[in-house]
Amino acid sequence: MRVEPGKVGATGASSGGKVELLPTEYTASPEVKIGVDTFIGRCRSVPGFIANLTMELFNKQTLA
Repeated sequence: MRVEPGKVGATGASSGGKVELLPTEYTASPEVKIGVDTFIGRCRSVPGFIANLTMELFNKQTLA
C-alpha cells in the first residue's frame, strides 16, 4: 500500500491525499478487493481496512 498524505491547510482541513494498493497476487484476490471497496472506498478508512485485514489473517491462521 502506498499512502500519499493530503496537505493540511490553514484551517487544519486536509485535502488531496491518495491511497494506492500495490498490485500483488494476494491483493488481486476477491477477499482483499471487497475489503478495499468497503473500508477504503466507502468508509474512507485505512485503519479500518488494516484492522479488518489483520483479523481475517488471524482467523485463517487460528483455524488452520
